[in-house]
Amino acid sequence: MTTKNFVAVGIVFMLVLFAGWLYTAQKGLGEGIPPGGTGDISTTEQTISDGSITIGYDGGEWGLAVRPDQILVTSYIPPCGEDFNYCFYYRGNTYSGTNFDSAGLRVLKRNDLSTEEQCLSALPDGYTNMTPQIATSTTYKTSVFSQVGDAGAGHIASGALYRVAHSNLCYEFETRIGEAQFTNFPEGTIGEFTAANKQTLEGRLLNLLKSISLSNGAKPF
Repeated sequence: MTTKNFVAVGIVFMLVLFAGWLYTAQKGLGEGIPPGGTGDISTTEQTISDGSITIGYDGGEWGLAVRPDQILVTSYIPPCGEDFNYCFYYRGNTYSGTNFDSAGLRVLKRNDLSTEEQCLSALPDGYTNMTPQIATSTTYKTSVFSQVGDAGAGHIASGALYRVAHSNLCYEFETRIGEAQFTNFPEGTIGEFTAANKQTLEGRLLNLLKSISLSNGAKPF
């Protein structure tokens, strides 16, 4: 083979390799980001268990922290109070550019509430006059304190506090959605986190609660 032919074959070979790489790259981009999509966080079903309870969650939409410094979102209102064993916090960007602030589910094993009555009836911190809704089952009991929240400096947090008494154990679960007052922003500068948006997010928090199972397989919520 002459030198000229050898060079020509080499150029053709390199062109074939480039075409193959270009096709693979375009194919990968097409599969990774659907038409019209944003390529944000993928959906990944995960579970976590401490041996007494198991919680399933979407590892794409929800982050998991076991310490406050592990919460990887910035918000005026933290998605969970500081005292928790697990904090499931919303990390999607559906409500970016609105007055939405944060959302989370706080999970805490209440070793200080040693009796079933204490577990079900002890008032949430800072409250003096609330009556829980109590439900009983053959292997566990639950209580719900609705309309738990806080407000200040143009922000508001709202949610509910749930407890489960099971096998001489007490677990506490608190949902929270934080938002800034929409009317505090100049008109047209942000979108509104609407009542419908909030209802949707509340439904997602309830789905987290409904995923909880006890060591005997029972679903308390």
